[in-house]
Amino acid sequence: MSIAVGSRALVQYIEETTFGTTPSTPNMTVMRIAGATPSLTRKTLQPAEIRYDRQIQDFRLGNKLVTGDLNLEFLYGDHDWLLQQALAGTWSSESSGTPNTLYAGQTAVLAEAYATGAGTAGPFTHTAAHTPIVPGSVSGVLADASTFTDDGNGGITGANVSAGSVNYFTGAMSITTTGHNQTGAITVSYRYYSLNRRSFSLEVGFLDIVQYRLFKGCFFDKLAFDMKNGSIATIKATIMGQDAADSTSSAAASQTFPSTNSPMDTFTGTVNEGGNPIAYLQSITMNLNLNEEAAEVVGSKLMYDHAGGRIDITGEVKAYFPDRTMLTKFLNETESELDITLAGVPTNKTINVKLPRIKYTTGDVGVPNEKLLIQTLKWQALRDSTTGAEMILTRSNP
Repeated sequence: MSIAVGSRALVQYIEETTFGTTPSTPNMTVMRIAGATPSLTRKTLQPAEIRYDRQIQDFRLGNKLVTGDLNLEFLYGDHDWLLQQALAGTWSSESSGTPNTLYAGQTAVLAEAYATGAGTAGPFTHTAAHTPIVPGSVSGVLADASTFTDDGNGGITGANVSAGSVNYFTGAMSITTTGHNQTGAITVSYRYYSLNRRSFSLEVGFLDIVQYRLFKGCFFDKLAFDMKNGSIATIKATIMGQDAADSTSSAAASQTFPSTNSPMDTFTGTVNEGGNPIAYLQSITMNLNLNEEAAEVVGSKLMYDHAGGRIDITGEVKAYFPDRTMLTKFLNETESELDITLAGVPTNKTINVKLPRIKYTTGDVGVPNEKLLIQTLKWQALRDSTTGAEMILTRSNP
């Protein structure tokens, strides 16, 4: 009789169109994992009945909830979907050779049709297809190939723009080009606050005993990034989900296999703190808490829906102690930023993680022994007024 071993486990996923429903004839993507612990939990109900014989007469199982972790080594490309789901945004879609960006809670719209000039100076009006628009993210190209941008305060300016405005909440835009008549297409690009809610089905296959567990309606509640000196960068993704089912056959009708990219390490990339290179960091951790909440209802043991609270990003840096520069930022409550670029093999496939506005919440250095001293600072990420985001990811997209 065979018994299951972890070395024969297969983990694969597919994004859902409808929450809690695995798409029909799914093409599942195989994951490269270092560990996976999804499980179905049940709330329990014990009647309050008091019996003369002191026995428990009944016990019930209640609402279902999928919980667990995916332990991953950070890979270029393979985890784009995970990062996109967790940050409730959407990667920009520039063509190969131009980097793509992912802003926390935002989606980029590229070259949306604005208007068609017919030899006049306007005003040219347009209503953006998506709102609310992120202030400072609007840019576009007039028919004469000159460009325009918004100023973050509702105005639109450009070399050939005499007057312009944008309402970030309604999406209404107006541009006048006095002295520069426009003939042809005008396009506009912008980012909007999307807070996309996505879910996925996750299957764990125990191939040596031909058993499969399908977890449906899954989404990410927490992400923990760990980058220690001389190591592979890792991600621990904590999931929640709606339901699970066991089977002797896989739900996958077909499969897409992962890349063969080398995991990203901590000695190939770069780290900037406060806009300057920092060469003496020992480790960095980042923790994303999405504050997800399951909506439980009368009449069903399944989660009806889910909703995320604030995106709370915290972390810790440990560094050698050459001077008091970093500790002074904590003491003076001076805001800073972290800018981290990770790479593996090939080295042209990079992920940049930018936290444009952080505040150190603790800072200390002790003398525990005779060895090299380490300063430890915890930090909290905050919304950046320029980008409207706490975190921005950029993939090199070679």
